[in-house]
Amino acid sequence: MVDNALELRKKLEEVTAQCDSLKEESSGFDLQITQLSEVRDKALAESSRAQAEVQRLEDREFQEGYAPSWFEGLSLDDPSSDEDEATPDEATREDAPNEVSPKD
Repeated sequence: MVDNALELRKKLEEVTAQCDSLKEESSGFDLQITQLSEVRDKALAESSRAQAEVQRLEDREFQEGYAPSWFEGLSLDDPSSDEDEATPDEATREDAPNEVSPKD
């Protein structure tokens, strides 16, 4: 029984040493997790600030009459409503060859 108790005591010391070692390692992980969380939070805050700045600039450009970069190439004017274009009847009359009526 004494041998058994000594054996259990030895195993208990080994397990205790392993636990202490794991606690030291895990405290390092906790520090890394905390640092990474802080970096992530700063990055998210910076991203939000950048998105707000982009929106503010696009709003200002739009109010000043400048189209934002994503709006380039789009026209606010409807080309079909252009009054300078001739109607089909006018185009036919203008494009028709000069007809000479017979003078017989």
